[in-house]
Amino acid sequence: MTKEVMCEFERMRIVTETGRQTLEWLYNHSKHPQRRQIAKKALEEIDSGLELHNSADTSSQLALSYAIVFMAIGTAGKELQEAQ
Repeated sequence: MTKEVMCEFERMRIVTETGRQTLEWLYNHSKHPQRRQIAKKALEEIDSGLELHNSADTSSQLALSYAIVFMAIGTAGKELQEAQ
């Protein structure tokens, strides 16, 4: 693998790891009655974005993979905070 490819994998690893930690914190501090379902859906979407990233052939697919992950984290975060 080239250095650029390794950097790209490392970037996505950091994004997904940070996202999962953020969701875990929000889950633990949320009073939302459906927090389990919200977190589960977000984790599935993060995994989907990661799968796309790992199989991406174009820069558009890479960009979409990041968008999927960021949207999953942001949407779940917003929903989990609404019950605060």
